[in-house]
Amino acid sequence: VRVENIHAAARASYMLRVFDLLGRQVLAAEIAPGQSELELDTSQMGNGVYVIRISNALEVTTAKFVLQR
Repeated sequence: VRVENIHAAARASYMLRVFDLLGRQVLAAEIAPGQSELELDTSQMGNGVYVIRISNALEVTTAKFVLQR
């Protein structure tokens, strides 16, 4: 899965975490300063609805996505 249009500040790093609907973290990745996209390996994840959370020390953004193969 490709995550695009990440607006990471040039001097801040972010953490991307993916959770299933039971709240279990199933994936994590660091977003480097200035990075605008990230490729996630979802091969070990089953079909379903997931919550993606991107955060740094000052802000948190969340969104849902559906993984269906």
